[in-house]
Amino acid sequence: MSTAAKRSRVEKTADTRRRMLDAAFASFAESGYHGATMAAIAKRAGVAEPTMYFTFHSKAELLQAVLGHASAGRSEPAMVDQRPWFLGVLDEPDPRRMIALVVEHGTNILQSLAPLEQTMSQAAAIDSAAAEVFAEISSRRREGFTRIVTAATERASLALSIDRALDIIDVVQSAPTFNAFMARGWRLVEFKAWSFGVLTECLLPLPTRAKTGAANAAATVGLTFRDLIERDGEAAAT
Repeated sequence: MSTAAKRSRVEKTADTRRRMLDAAFASFAESGYHGATMAAIAKRAGVAEPTMYFTFHSKAELLQAVLGHASAGRSEPAMVDQRPWFLGVLDEPDPRRMIALVVEHGTNILQSLAPLEQTMSQAAAIDSAAAEVFAEISSRRREGFTRIVTAATERASLALSIDRALDIIDVVQSAPTFNAFMARGWRLVEFKAWSFGVLTECLLPLPTRAKTGAANAAATVGLTFRDLIERDGEAAAT
């Protein structure tokens, strides 16, 4: 088989997988976990039902793949801790900007997954395999936040223990919290600003922020959430 033929086959396989994931996302959002059958998803994607099972093995594994696909889009790794923005947070010297980046990208993920909130709750309640999937996702999420908070402690003293900091981040940057605010008519930018304010005040009180070791840390204390995020654009333009 020629190189071009191999590439075409790989691209066709990837396209089929994307169609199945997109169809599953739409079906889960419309019909919930119980109502979205593998047969219905296969029909929507234009593939045979056995193809769904061959690729994803079970509905629980399919939902796990859908969550990774929806939160990452088509250009980033499915695992959050492998994405460029996450690795950039770990290398960021300013703890306030670390929080800003977590809020910016974390909230975007919450927005992407918002249509599946009820599906996820339903799945965990009725399917033990799905419950295991969510337990694994929760564990990886906690591990990711642990890496970020641990890195932050190297830049500045936290106002509370690492465990307490993790608890606060986990609740503030969570699907239930995000969806509750969106249901009350909040705009995305308002939720991001609120999250940033809460996390900054809880994790890095003003006296602590003023004592950070980074040379320009004191100067950044007065910057807003959007100021800190827009540095990326400024750096790219120079």
